[in-house]
Amino acid sequence: MECLRQAQAHFVGGRQLIEFILLIPAEERTEQMHFAIGAYLYWEMACCFLIEPDQQQPLNTAQIFSAVQELGDKYHPILGYSAEMAYLNAYIGRYCRTVVDTGVRDTVLEATLEEQLLAWEPSNNTPELSHLSEAYRSHGLLNLYAVCYRSHASSQDSPTLGFPTEWLEFDPEFVSLEPTAEESIERELEAQIHSIALQTVTTLTQVPDSHPCTNLQGIPLLTAGSELAAEDAVERDLVRKRFRAIYSLNHLPANLAAIQLLEEIWSLRDIGIVVSWLSLMVEHNWHIMLG
Repeated sequence: MECLRQAQAHFVGGRQLIEFILLIPAEERTEQMHFAIGAYLYWEMACCFLIEPDQQQPLNTAQIFSAVQELGDKYHPILGYSAEMAYLNAYIGRYCRTVVDTGVRDTVLEATLEEQLLAWEPSNNTPELSHLSEAYRSHGLLNLYAVCYRSHASSQDSPTLGFPTEWLEFDPEFVSLEPTAEESIERELEAQIHSIALQTVTTLTQVPDSHPCTNLQGIPLLTAGSELAAEDAVERDLVRKRFRAIYSLNHLPANLAAIQLLEEIWSLRDIGIVVSWLSLMVEHNWHIMLG
């Protein structure tokens, strides 16, 4: 807990530094200042899930948005060409944490964020950077779909009859085997989530372990890996190996903690319990920062 408080203090301090930089006219900012702004956006994206929403400063300010627009398609050593994607994911991360904590959703906002994610286009064709940008787009989409769109109804929330259901008599003619409209929507959503997760894992793990971009794969790798099903044993193993490879690059224990979190998610999924990585992390009061 003390480490978390220290991290929050650094996070607040970093925001104050950025606020100071943003007071300087854009044309007078140095390259180092632009680097700091981009680094802060990445930090926001990596940390937005960890801090309770009421303890965070607003991200959708005119100054921050203007800085994102200014970075635009310029290359950044951490963000590549994806400053806008980092900003979107930071905003989505804050929103998803709010949904997990409160259960309150804003469907209009969700639709807007999804539209912005789908409309975004990478401005560079370098394969590794392009793959990483697409993975972060998938990270945002998967969080929206898995945390917000997916039904959170549990068996405990469902009405019970209070006596064994086998006591009921029913007429087979009145039993429909056709899925309801709601069930069809849920199946389509799960299929879409699974497809995005598989594609993301495949794309990320095709990048060589030794490539510099590999060091930045942890965040989307966790999100996509958490949605792998029991039949995706090969992909699950690829995720394990890639997290170990990332750990060998940056020596951050969070990469090993991510494997532990994924193993628990997969064990639950294999017995029919579907839970998002964010919900489980919050439930355990873990604070895994992969960036």
